Formats: sequence, structure tokens, C-alpha cells
Amino acid sequence: IMGTKKLVDIASKESNLVVIDTTGAVTGEFGQTLKYQKILACKPNYVLAFQKEKELEKITDVIKKFNFLKIYFMEIPENIRVRTREERAKNRQKKFKLYFRNSKLHTLIKKDYAFYPSLDLLSSKYPDNLIVGLKDSNGQFLALAIFIKQYDEKIEILTPLRNIENVTVLEFGNIRINQYGEQLEYIPLNNKISNNK
Repeated sequence: IMGTKKLVDIASKESNLVVIDTTGAVTGEFGQTLKYQKILACKPNYVLAFQKEKELEKITDVIKKFNFLKIYFMEIPENIRVRTREERAKNRQKKFKLYFRNSKLHTLIKKDYAFYPSLDLLSSKYPDNLIVGLKDSNGQFLALAIFIKQYDEKIEILTPLRNIENVTVLEFGNIRINQYGEQLEYIPLNNKISNNK
């Protein structure tokens, strides 16, 4: 949500029209909360609601009370084909492979960086190959990386970011991939944190 808001703020400085194409997660507590909070954060003037039946009504029934937006319900043409899970996975792999194609291996000294969640809260098998977000001291996202290996005092990451001097924080994601962009594992958020105390 915060990432979307930042992108909207940046795009708004360069364009009079910004279109946000959201994900298809709209059902259940997670989907409803995600869309509701994203709308509150970005405050769009218009919401185009594409639905087959009435799957969006639990969201639109709430946001229609907001006076800063107008909702338009759109029909989905019958000839629109929904991509399969396998097709989406191949598309992600292609994009990850393209993103990391010119990456280099960097060795970092642990004590010079902050980790979120902290390394001691991560289950020991999970850091390897996890997607990591690299941020600077202002909290600004710099690039993605793949967490390759950790040692006693050092870690190795693979990233296309050439200059890593401004990196201060490594933020773990919940997808493990190899350097070719192939997804190895999806880790539910509640399983990413170790239960060991």
C-alpha cells in the first residue's frame, strides 16, 4: 500500500492522469482490507469496478460513502481470457530473470546494516534465496536483491544495483527465487517468522 502511494505521488508530479491497475485480490478479509486501505491511501477520483457477478460489492458498498470518488461498474467482456496460474508464474519468472540478468554478487558485513524482520527472527532455512528490498537511510527503495548466503559476520546478496554504498536496510520478502527468476517457494507471512524464542 505504501509503495503504491509513493508511486502515485511520483507519477502525479509528471502527469495529470494516473491509472492504478490493482491486483485481483478482492475477496475475504485480506482482499477487502487491501483494496479499502489502498483507496484510503491513494484517494482516487474514480474507481472502475470490473466484476463478473457481485464480488466487489462488499468493498464498493463502503467506499461509495466517500465523497472524494465516484464509482463506475464495468462489465467484463465474455471473450476476455483469464490467465492460468502457470501462465502467471511463467510471466513472473520472465520478469525476474530480466531484472536480475546483469546482477553482481556483493558481500556485506552484517553489523553495518539493519534487517527487517531481524535475522534472529527468521527461521534458519528461510534467508537463502529470499527476495530482499534494499533501502537507503531515508527509507527510499533502491533495488531488489536475492539473499544468497549468510555467514557468522557476513552475508552475500545478488543485485543489479551497481552502487550499494547508500544501502542501509534489507527488507525480506516472502518469495524465494533463483538467479534465473524461477520461483522456488512462496512463504506465507505468518510462516516467515520463526516461532523460536
